[in-house]
Amino acid sequence: MQSHRRHPFLARLCLLVLLLYLLPLSPAFSRSTRLADGGNPYHYTLEQLQAALPQPILDKHPQWITMYWGAWQILTKHILAGTPENGFVSYYMDPAFNGDIFLWDTVFMSMFARYGRDLFPVTASFDNFYHKQDADGFIARQFKGTSGLPYQGKNDPNSINPPILSWGEWEYYQLSGDSSRLKTVLPRLIKFYTWVKTHRTNSDGLYWNTGVGSGMDNSPEHTVCDTCFEPGQDWIDMSAQQALNALSISRIAQAVGNTQLASQFQQEYAHLKNLINQRMWSKQDGMYYPIKDGQQRPVKTIGSFWPLLAQLADTNQVSRLIKEHLLNPNEFYREHPFASLAATDPHYNAATGNYWNGGVWAPTNYMVERGLKLYGEEDTAYQAALQDIDNIYRVYQRTGTLWENYAPDSASQGIPARPNFVGWSGNFAISELLEDIIGLRVDAPAHTLNWRLNLTERNGITNLHFGQNVVSLVAEQRQNASDTPHLTVQALQPFTLNLSLPGGKTFAHTFTSGKWRWTPDSKELKDS
Repeated sequence: MQSHRRHPFLARLCLLVLLLYLLPLSPAFSRSTRLADGGNPYHYTLEQLQAALPQPILDKHPQWITMYWGAWQILTKHILAGTPENGFVSYYMDPAFNGDIFLWDTVFMSMFARYGRDLFPVTASFDNFYHKQDADGFIARQFKGTSGLPYQGKNDPNSINPPILSWGEWEYYQLSGDSSRLKTVLPRLIKFYTWVKTHRTNSDGLYWNTGVGSGMDNSPEHTVCDTCFEPGQDWIDMSAQQALNALSISRIAQAVGNTQLASQFQQEYAHLKNLINQRMWSKQDGMYYPIKDGQQRPVKTIGSFWPLLAQLADTNQVSRLIKEHLLNPNEFYREHPFASLAATDPHYNAATGNYWNGGVWAPTNYMVERGLKLYGEEDTAYQAALQDIDNIYRVYQRTGTLWENYAPDSASQGIPARPNFVGWSGNFAISELLEDIIGLRVDAPAHTLNWRLNLTERNGITNLHFGQNVVSLVAEQRQNASDTPHLTVQALQPFTLNLSLPGGKTFAHTFTSGKWRWTPDSKELKDS
């Protein structure tokens, strides 16, 4: 049952949030860089894209690079202009669904689009939701492209998407290094968190949503219908997403120097973490489950892996989640990992996925692979990404485009599924290639680039922008993955490279600006 009681935590924040909310929006809310000429300024040519975006190097997999550039080209067709009728920002990323904008689609689009943040309106797309935020903090999951009005009113149980906007802002900051935007959005994120806590908490302190609200429309996590509010049901994905929300707000507050607020939200996070593990973890099955009327419901959906990204699980729980479920070919690790529903479920559709009855989706694959790496499971994420991108490319080669979702048991698009879905499916071709296959992780605030060198072929990246820096990294071909690499490194500004190899070897070096040849084992560093 939805709780409307007052929360002590919320009361402590009221005055602080009110003061912060009265701050004017910073110029960051209207910033966009436009390099193309004529008409829609975001309709770039391929040559313009290749000159300005990161360029992956994969000597033995040119087909993946072809798909990478194809995804960026599709994105250029999904940059829309706001209108006086909808009140949206000047230009924004369209989720490629039906002309409306959706909160969780936009956040997941930002995970790949941030690599082109100087070309595309990434944060401006977030700003559409802040500009439409109600005074009480409510942000609708969907706004109509025609009128700009919410698709559902705030009292509709389907009215909100997963509350992951704070996570999107934090991840964008990892590439931009610009904390000024965080100061601007923090009060709005707090107000949204507060609204969600007030209106989506059950009496036991856990959270609820609906099939439509969760974004996993026809997933059997719900028991009645995909638009129904179900009293007494706690959702594992929604509860973990709100924990991630608290964790992200805590990190943002820390980054802008508000240690008191950071501590308060860290306590919120710790409370939710403890509650989720006490109530929703099944020691018998080694799985996180939703709850109905006080009892765990043993339904296995991809939503049960959000605790990985939210860092709620301990090492034993992670081991069981991976070995018993995620890598189990009878459940989630099908020919095309990861199925959105365990193949043991009677609703599972092997042939088409039938949307969230087994379909493979970019947002949840991205969530799982990011979560795995947070627990040191880089090789698991890498191997899954290899299988994933191979399936995606086989469909791309046959159809010439990226799809909304994919079938779990064959290299096929899902049914139903929209084509040209960049949209969040850009993550399959862009972020998965850069982060999981090549193995890059950027920490712009620390002027650091982490590279897990997975591949033995000549590989790397050129023209990677993070913070105010532009870096290129190329590793020469090696015989074995554990062999020490020979690297060429070029940087506009000083930065630290943390290099790790499969098997455990790690190296670190701080490079000054310039071009260098580096062989870690021999300590050889030459000005190139």
